[in-house]
Amino acid sequence: MRFVLQNVRRHLMKTMFATLFCVVTITLMQFTKQSQLIIDITSYSSTPPANYENRKLIIVITPTYRRPTRMADMTRMGNTLSHVKDLHWVVIEDGQAIVPQVERLLQRTGLSYTYLNAKTADGYPKRGWYQRTIALRFIRVHAKEMLGDLTKGVVYFGDDDNSYDVRLFTEYIRNVKKLGVWACW
Repeated sequence: MRFVLQNVRRHLMKTMFATLFCVVTITLMQFTKQSQLIIDITSYSSTPPANYENRKLIIVITPTYRRPTRMADMTRMGNTLSHVKDLHWVVIEDGQAIVPQVERLLQRTGLSYTYLNAKTADGYPKRGWYQRTIALRFIRVHAKEMLGDLTKGVVYFGDDDNSYDVRLFTEYIRNVKKLGVWACW
């Protein structure tokens, strides 16, 4: 009897510790001063249910510019986005021309993508605002071609220097009905 009680007590302590750890992790995630949603990845599926009839195209707008870590950042982001179905990646270069290395990287991802360039106009801060505006104008003009057989779409501004959990796209952005806002501070 004593052995059984010790095992039960040990199991309860492990369970309490695991629960406390999860609560602390979630609390830390909620108060992390990041500009994007952070979720600890444990398991996920990017495959929608078989009866999923209301499919949406997720359009990710990513402004980018020349810097030493850009190719690594873009590779990481491309690897994440490649797990998301019905996605179109709009990458927009802050420069006079597109960059061949970035174009090759986009081709290697196998994703549906558009690669544009637009040098930041005078009066705009150098933070990708102008590029996002140009990308939104592009989407307005080419929405029907981008959607294809889908009838709905969701636009997400995803910076290339951030890391993303695929569940952000498959469980949250995919389920936006009218307007979705995510913020972590």
